[in-house]
Parts: sequence; structure tokens; C-alpha cells
Amino acid sequence: MERPMSGSRDSSQAHRCALSRHDRDAGAAADEGGGTRQPEGSAAFAAAARAHADHRMPAHASRPCVDLLHAYRDVAVRDLAWLLLSPSLLDARYFGPRLAHMLAQSQQRQQTLAWLTRLDADPRALHVALDARPQSRLGLYAEQLLGFFLQHGPATRLIAANRPVRVDGHTLGECDFLFEDDGARAWHWELTVKCYLDAGGPPGSLARYVGPNLADRFDRKLTRLLTHQLTLSQHPQIAALAADGHWQAAMIVRGWLFRRWDLSDVSDSDHVSVNHTPRGNVAPGPIAPDHLRGWWACAAQWPVFDAPAWTIVPRLGWMAPLRLSADDPRVYRDSTAVLVRCIDYWRDRPDQPLMVAALDNVRVSQGVGNPADELCELARGFIVPDDWPKRAAAYTTIS
Repeated sequence: MERPMSGSRDSSQAHRCALSRHDRDAGAAADEGGGTRQPEGSAAFAAAARAHADHRMPAHASRPCVDLLHAYRDVAVRDLAWLLLSPSLLDARYFGPRLAHMLAQSQQRQQTLAWLTRLDADPRALHVALDARPQSRLGLYAEQLLGFFLQHGPATRLIAANRPVRVDGHTLGECDFLFEDDGARAWHWELTVKCYLDAGGPPGSLARYVGPNLADRFDRKLTRLLTHQLTLSQHPQIAALAADGHWQAAMIVRGWLFRRWDLSDVSDSDHVSVNHTPRGNVAPGPIAPDHLRGWWACAAQWPVFDAPAWTIVPRLGWMAPLRLSADDPRVYRDSTAVLVRCIDYWRDRPDQPLMVAALDNVRVSQGVGNPADELCELARGFIVPDDWPKRAAAYTTIS
């Protein structure tokens, strides 16, 4: 993962993310995309979009809805809240104790929500921690956030983070987090955050979920977690750090899954609002039924989409739903401008899908109106080059 940049921070995602060079290119403020006027989405569209947002992150006893995440104004705090409160990509019924259950108790949830509220009001300590070790990868940024929580949160004591395991001079890997909870239980957690696109394939197969750059696949990542990463704490040098010589190893698997947009029932003259979910359900299998979801579409399909405002999302913004200033120069006021920016980007990087987010001025937590100069994310998806589906389908079959 990737992380916010050092220096001044405000509520704008544009000013809070440290982008790699290609992310800066993808998210750069194009003159054709800028603007300051408030979007003109109808009340009906906003209501439908709210319903879609709740579908992507449904209300549940173990986490608040997407509106609560929008209520956190600081980008880093919102990303941390997303790590703690969003649903797992994997179904706990398939993995039992190997899947971490964060904030499983009501008291833990309430304590953590209160702690996050205080942190959002004064996030300087989190910013200092992030600035002390600037990162350029999304996974490392996420590890920094979770490490901060385990060290400074209300119910844990961090013992070690990124603890290497070495045997005969060779490093076998690192334990992401070793900590004790408020019951003095010793835990080894491995964290992964992924955005996978469904490229098609056998129902229930994790091989069908591929990374946008076709360098990662869900089945391979899960195998690595189960057979290697979770076993690292069994080595004597790590086991010795636990009071009783044993760590309970569990994985945290957060992220989004993106399904191809089905346009078979859309005429050439139709415009499709992004608040609709692609048709069909995830086949029974290890995927959690309440996972966060989005869509993907080829560039040739893009003109049928419609929303009040858009932005191209850099990798550092791939976790929590976005909350942007309405005058952010990376806010595009029509979908055509987004496609033009993608096509321009693909001249130098023809294989790189781009994440985009639909935005509107929608109401946020507990009925409080979102300020008129701010936009909240309605939905997200990937625009992929027109040859990407064929390459992705081939990648799913590689053993």
C-alpha cells in the first residue's frame, strides 16, 4: 500500500497522498477536468447512490456503514478506520480462527470508535508516525496504519512489527504484527489489502480474481498466506517472544472486488448510473457475501456511464471511500474528460487499468449534511484498455 505524504495536510485527498510518478501522472490536474461549481445530481440519483454505497458496505453489527467512514475528515484516519471496520474479502465460515476478527466484542468496537473520533479531531500523532518512515507502496502504508493502532489503540500492546525470521543466515520472511490483546492473548497477524478484478472463470475459483496489472492473483496470495506467512510465528526464535511460547496466527484480508459491467441490456442511447450493481451474485465459495465491490469496464464501454463528478484514484486512495474538496483540480465534471485522461495516460503505459470514482454531494453520518464544497464517493470502478479482458482471461489459467 501507499501512504500520505509528509508536510501539511488538509481534508483534500489531492493534498494528502504521496503519489508515485505514475500515480501523479494518472491523477494530475488536467485543465479539462477541473472546475469549482457544485455538481448537479438530482435528489433521486443521490438517494439511489446512497443505497448503492450501503450495498457496497452494508450496515452490520460489527462495523458502521460507509457514511460513518465519510464522516472522518482526515484521510489517514479514514484509511485506518477502513482497515479496522470494513468487511473481510474472505468468508469466516471457511477459515475459522485463521481469519482475524477485529473488534469482535461490542466494548472493543465502542472504545475504538471513540478513539478514532479523538484521533480525527487531532491526527498529528498519526501524521508524525507516517512521516517518520515515508512509504511508496500501498501495502506498507496499510501496515503503518495498523501498526499505529496496535501500538496506540485502546486494547492492544504491540510487541513487534515486521519481525524478520532468519534461519542459517537466510531471511524466510517477516511477521507483520506480534501483539497482546486486552486479555493477554498473544497474536500474530498478517495483513493484506487487495483490489482484484473478476476476469471470469470457474464459479467459486479464486483464480478468476486478478490484480489490475496481471501480476497478482487471489488464489496465489491466499496460498502464500496460509502455507507460508501464517507459519512464520511457529519458528522457535519467534515463539520465544510469546509468554507461553505460542502465537495465535490469523490473517486480515481487506479490499475490493470488481466485477465486469454487463451492458447486454443497455441500448446505445442509454446512460447508466453508477449506482447500479453489475448483475449476478458471487458464486458460493470462500468469498465473503458482504465484501466491498465495484465494477470494471473497457474504455469502449465508458461513454454509457454517468455521474455528477469523477476523479481518477491513485493507488494510495484505493482503501477508504473518498471525500474530496469540490474545487480539487482532479475532479472531472463529465465522464468524457475522464476517458480522455485515461487514453492520454495509456499512450505511455498501455497495459495499466485506472481506478476511477464517481462523486456527488451526499449526506453523511447521522443525517448531517455534507458541506456544499465537499464531494463523497458514490461508487468506484476500473477503466481497462480494450485488450485487457483477453490478457486477463489468459492469466487466470496460468498454473
